[in-house]
Amino acid sequence: MRNVHQRRTVVRQTPRHRRTARLVVCMAATAALVGLGSAPTYAQSGSPTPVAGSASDEVRATLEAIRAKHNLPSLAGGYSVGTGVLEYAATGWRQWGSDAKVTDDDVYHLGSVTKSLTGTVIAKLVEQGTLAWDTPLEQLLPGFPMRDEYKGINLTMLMAHRSGMSGISYPAGLGPVPFNGQPVSPEQRKAYIQFVLGLAPTSAPGTKYEYSNPGTSTAAFVAEQKTGKPFEQLASELVWQPLGMTSCSMGTIWPSATTQPNPHRWSGSTPVPAAVGSGNSRVLDGADQSRCSARDVLIYARAHATGETLGGLLKPESWTNLHTVRFPGQNYASGWLVGSNAGEPVLEHAGSNTLNYATVTFAPRSQLAVVVLTNIGVAAPEGTLARTQAAEREANAALSVIALRRQSAIKAAVPASTTPATTPTTVAASTGTATTLAPPASSTGATTLPKRAAAAAGKKKVCTINSKTKKKVCR
Repeated sequence: MRNVHQRRTVVRQTPRHRRTARLVVCMAATAALVGLGSAPTYAQSGSPTPVAGSASDEVRATLEAIRAKHNLPSLAGGYSVGTGVLEYAATGWRQWGSDAKVTDDDVYHLGSVTKSLTGTVIAKLVEQGTLAWDTPLEQLLPGFPMRDEYKGINLTMLMAHRSGMSGISYPAGLGPVPFNGQPVSPEQRKAYIQFVLGLAPTSAPGTKYEYSNPGTSTAAFVAEQKTGKPFEQLASELVWQPLGMTSCSMGTIWPSATTQPNPHRWSGSTPVPAAVGSGNSRVLDGADQSRCSARDVLIYARAHATGETLGGLLKPESWTNLHTVRFPGQNYASGWLVGSNAGEPVLEHAGSNTLNYATVTFAPRSQLAVVVLTNIGVAAPEGTLARTQAAEREANAALSVIALRRQSAIKAAVPASTTPATTPTTVAASTGTATTLAPPASSTGATTLPKRAAAAAGKKKVCTINSKTKKKVCR
C-alpha cells in the first residue's frame, strides 16, 4: 500500500487523554472485588481444566440497565470466579441508529489493555529462554540504531514505563504512517522504532515514570526481532490459542460499520458513529490494537487472576513477576496498574483509542476478575472520557456484586471441615498509591455500594406469612 498519512478520525491523544484513557482505578469495583476475602482455591477451580464460560441472562440484564441509563451504543462484559465460573454477555447495537444488535461473541477494541498482553508474551518468551527481562537493549537489538542513552535499558524498564522514552505516540518529524488499522509493513514498523529510539529521552532512563506507547511498542518489537514473527502471530501462538481465545486479532478494520461494534464518540449525550476502521496506527502494535470478545477477555483476565496460585499458561512465579511493581514511587508493573485493598493486591488496566473503552480488573488472591467493554469513547468538544467512565464504573461495581454472590455460594457449598482457614478482608476504598496517577472524577459513594454488596452476597432472605394480613414478608 502507499505510505501516506491518512486523515485520522481518531482524536490525537493529548497528555490529558493519556492520563484518563490509560489507567482508571475503579474504586467501587476494587473494593467490591475483595469484599469477602479469599475463597478456597480448590472450591473455585472446579476441575483441572478451566470452564469455557457461558452467556448469562443476569449479566445481560445488568449491563442493559446501565447501557440504557447512560445511552451507550453497546455494553459488554462479565466476571469470573476462580476457574469454575465465567459468565458474560453483550447488549445494545453495533452502530448507533442501526438495527444491527451486538451478539455475545462480538469483538471489542481493547486499546492499552494490549500492554499487558505484550508483558504476557514476553514472559512466555523468557520462560522459553528466548528473552531475558534484564538484558540491555543494545544486546536485544544488536546493530540496531539507537541513542546511547537507550543502550542500557531493558524489557523490565520498557514495560514499567521507566525507559525515558517519550509519551508522545507520534512525535514531530515522524513523517507519514498508515492510520485507521491499515496494514503496516515490517519496514514501516522498523522505521518507527528506529525513529523513536533516535529521539532524546525525556528523563534519564530508569529514573522517572512516563507512560509511553512507543516504549511498550519497542518491547513488542524486540519480541518480533528475536523470533522473526509479527506481534499478532506471537500473541496468537503464545497466549490466545493456548487459552482458547478464538475471537482475538489485531487491528480496527471490519468489512462494514455493522459487521462488529463500530467505534463512537459523544456529541452531548448522543453517540455519534466514527468512520469504519477508525483508530491508531499499527506501528503501535503491542501498545494498542488488540481486540477480543467479552468471553475471551475474561478468559485472559482469569488466567492472570488465577495464575499466581494455579500456574497455567505461565509458571506461578512468572505471573507474580508480571504483577509486581519493580520501581519505587510508582504503582505500575508490566502492563498493570497495581493497587490494594485491605492488604490484598488488585490489578487493573483501562484502554481507549478515544473511540472505544475497555477495562480489566482482577484480584489474584481472591481469584476474581471483572471485564467491561463498550464501543464509545470521548465526548466532543471537551474530549474527555468522563461520560463513558461513569458507565464503566457502574457496570464494574454491579458485576462485582454478582461475582461476590457466586463466590459466597461456592464457599458455602464447601464442607466446613475441609474449608481452608481464610481471613476475611474489610471493604474500604482503594488504598496505597493506586489512585495517584489517575483518580476517578469522583469517589463519592465509592465504599457504600461494595459494603452493601458484601452484605447482600453473604445473606439469604427469609420469608414468612403474616398471620393477620396473609401476605408474604421477606427479610
